[in-house]
Amino acid sequence: VRGLQAEPARHDAIFVVPRSAGMTWDLIAGGPGVDLAFLDGVLHSLYRRYRIDPARRAIAGFSDGASYALAVGPSNPRVFSAVMGWAAGFLAIDAQHLQPDDPKPRVYLEYGTHDQLFPFEQVAIPMRDTIARLGYPLDFRADEGGIHWPRKDLLADMLDWLGWTRGAPPS
Repeated sequence: VRGLQAEPARHDAIFVVPRSAGMTWDLIAGGPGVDLAFLDGVLHSLYRRYRIDPARRAIAGFSDGASYALAVGPSNPRVFSAVMGWAAGFLAIDAQHLQPDDPKPRVYLEYGTHDQLFPFEQVAIPMRDTIARLGYPLDFRADEGGIHWPRKDLLADMLDWLGWTRGAPPS
């Protein structure tokens, strides 16, 4: 959260940084529940209070949070236009509710090549290939020598990748 303090003004944006209600996110622990309901409530509250550009809504996460972002973002393509993650453990898109004309959110995905929890060759590369095969615009990055913990400049790079600086339309 401290890393985001200057970003709302720099990007003319609102940042919401929720925590899971339990040890991890509800979708990981067994299905939609309190976390997804909370996120839905927060988004509806923001939409009532602020004019939110639909082309500038993104979801991001680290580790379990990245898996959560990769489940929620692509499964709700009319809500999120971009998804960002570091070291996601799995990909679970709910294709059952997707329509053929639904947009495909842009995806930024990064892993450390020496991730001790999610081995790069067994997790990162297959996930990269699956996301690309599903047709999502993907920017995949490998942090050479990086471990499970995000590198220092990751947040700034993700926000720059969005291209949502003050007054600039999303790319």
